[in-house]
Formats: sequence, C-alpha cells, structure tokens
Amino acid sequence: MITQIAEGDYFGFPSLLTGDAIQNRIEVSTPDLIYILNQTSFDYLRREYKAFEQLFVRAHANRLLSSHYQQKSDNWSEKKSVSY
Repeated sequence: MITQIAEGDYFGFPSLLTGDAIQNRIEVSTPDLIYILNQTSFDYLRREYKAFEQLFVRAHANRLLSSHYQQKSDNWSEKKSVSY
C-alpha cells in the first residue's frame, strides 16, 4: 500500500513504541526536511519529555482505533440490513 504523508505527519513510530519489526519503508519524492530518530533517541525523548511521549501514544491509539473501526465497517456480516 502506498500512503502519502504531509507536513506534520509521523511515519514508523508504531514500531518504535511497540518494538515490533519495521514492515514499511519511506520514499521521498520531493526535497523536504525529515527527522529520523533511532530507538535510543526516541526512548530518551519519551522518558525525558512527557509531552513527546503523549503525542506518540495518542497518535498510536488513534491509529489503532481508526484501523479497528475501518475493519469493522468492512465486515459485511456485521452490517445492518436495510429494508425498503
């Protein structure tokens, strides 16, 4: 799947939060400024700056909820029937 990200978006942070293996890759099509953090730096910032931690924990929770509801709505067996 290809997803386009914009200014202010985050990429790859779920793997940094969970320790899961990285499954995706990023390709930059136009010159831009991109910050890349390794696990050690990410963990340090989470530990030292509560706002940094909360930003990514909330983003991850929203991503999981969005994914859950998207999967639920795709399940035809859970859709309500409509009578005409």
